[in-house]
Order: sequence, then structure tokens, then C-alpha cells
Amino acid sequence: MCLRGLLKAAVAVSSVSVAMLIALPVEAGIVSHSAAVSLTKTNWATDVTFPQLRSGSGTLSRVDIDIKGTISGVLQLESIDSGSSTVSTVISAVLSLFRPDNTVLHTHRPSTSFSDQFAAHDGVVDYGGDSGTGHTIYRVSTGSVSLDTLSDSDISLFTGDGTVSFPITAVAESAFSGGANLQTDSTLYASADVTLSYTYVSPDLTIDTMGGGPFKIGQISSYTFSVTNVGSGATYGDTVIRDTPPSGAVFVSAEGEDWTCTFVNPTVTCTMTDAIAPGTTATGVTLTVMITAGTYPSIVNTATVTTSGDINDANGTNSSDYITSITLADPVEEPVVRRGGGGG
Repeated sequence: MCLRGLLKAAVAVSSVSVAMLIALPVEAGIVSHSAAVSLTKTNWATDVTFPQLRSGSGTLSRVDIDIKGTISGVLQLESIDSGSSTVSTVISAVLSLFRPDNTVLHTHRPSTSFSDQFAAHDGVVDYGGDSGTGHTIYRVSTGSVSLDTLSDSDISLFTGDGTVSFPITAVAESAFSGGANLQTDSTLYASADVTLSYTYVSPDLTIDTMGGGPFKIGQISSYTFSVTNVGSGATYGDTVIRDTPPSGAVFVSAEGEDWTCTFVNPTVTCTMTDAIAPGTTATGVTLTVMITAGTYPSIVNTATVTTSGDINDANGTNSSDYITSITLADPVEEPVVRRGGGGG
């Protein structure tokens, strides 16, 4: 069997064109970015570049890569057999996406197939008549791969404040069967639309205040703060409670198991370095104050909590207002002085 493949450019293409589209991150969970390699004569090689998952967005848990591959072109066949034949043809482009170290991340193969019946060769190689034919090639297909077990090197590769580039290639492939002698002439172009999606988990902290009350002027009173992680991921940095006691409530102390508290007038700051798992409440913090006359008739105490990557840092649940009524101090009883009568 004699097989000859001739690749001819139908249009002039000077270079591979790559377009990068940056998607705005959603509130939490998934952020996607896309890069496109335009329709270009096969056997090309280039890079596609994506933003990394921004530092502070959360903890990366999964990476999904989707490739939409398109092939387009022309195929011509001429049977030069002395007898009739049936020829099956498969035309494809192998799209390969590589890590920066050139290990394969994903391979996708958009392909199309044809089946042709030919009479004995008519003596003219014109890709027509009863012994020749031509086809228009066009095919769009998609493929995907998921990285759901991420190594430390994967985390470093995909997370940061910069970009990451991946080499990508398109190599033409053709396969023929059924004809003893066949001559071909083809032109094949390929494009690739690559989407990189990051799935990440993030903490979402809420803070609640308990204080009892009413407070009484002249007494020592206290607030208790509790912090709960209602997000999808554990905290991965310091968790910080800040509180500025209201005017007239004089700071006495602040403490909590696993918390380190300091007071720099007028603000109390308590820090926890341990991770708070999703769905759990951290150990509490107790703030103790002396209630003075300046607090009457009521006070409002506001406590806030912050941590890195909190997905709803401004949703209102990161602060807690606690209103307490103030009562007057107990009156001081005057001693009773009894006066006795004198006798002579």
C-alpha cells in the first residue's frame, strides 16, 4: 500500500494567536479563567496563561481543566487502485496541555471520520470522478480533567498573586484503511479554548455577644464573645476579635482559652492562631469592665472578628452590637443615730 500525505496551507497564517479572558471571581466557591488559541494550521505550539487563585481567596481544593477543540480544513482522496475499493478515513488533531515542567496535564483529540467507495482509478489524479472525492473537515468537541487530589506543588503552582503558563500543542493525525493504493491532499487547522476553574473553600466567621444585664453603676460586669465558622473551609490565619468598650465602661481584663488578649487604650484585641474548622465554634473570650456613672442609662458594645480569606467580611455577621441598660447604684444608707435623754 502506498500512502502519501500532503499538507497544504489554504490560507496564510503567520503566528499562533492567543487570547486570555479573565473572569471576575464569584463570591465564594469557584472562579474560572479562559484562554483561547485561534484556528491555526496544525502542528503548532504555544502557551496559554491564567491568573493564579488570588492569595487570601481561600484554600484551593480542586482544579478543573476543560478544553474545547475545533478542527477545520479540507481533505482530498484519490484511489489509484486497479479495482474498486472502500476507504475509511479518520482525521484528528491531538491537543496536549502540559504543566510548566512539561509533564502532560490533559490530552484531547477532536476528530472526524469518512467512508468512501471508489471505482478503479480513472488515470487522472484530480480528486474527482469515480476514483476520487473531497471532504470539508469540521468538528468541535470537548474534554476535561479534574485535579481533586492536590499536592503541595500543585497548591504552589495554582495559588498566588501572579500568573501560570502552560505549554499547549496541536499535532495533526490521519489514518486510512481499506485502499491498497491511495493518494491524499489535506489541510487541517485546529483551535483550543481552555478553561481553568479553581474550587476553593473559605472561612466565614460570625461573632455573638452575651452580657446579661442590666449592669449597675459601680459594679464589675462582663461580656462573653463567641466566634463560629459558618463557611466551607477552616481558618488558615490569625482570627482577631477587636472591641472598644463604650464610654464609661472601664477596661478591667480580657481573657479566653487559646486566645491572647491585649489592651491598648481604647481597644481590646484578642488573637487566636489555631484553625477554626467549618461548622465549629471557638472557645469564648470574656471582657470584664467597671461600670461608671457615665454609662447611664444604657450602653452599646460593638465587637468585631476578622480572619484571612473570610468570604463575607462585609456581610454584617462579622460584628456584634450588644445593648445593655444601666441601673443606678444602690443608695448608701445613712447610719441611724439614736439620741438618749439625760437624767438628773
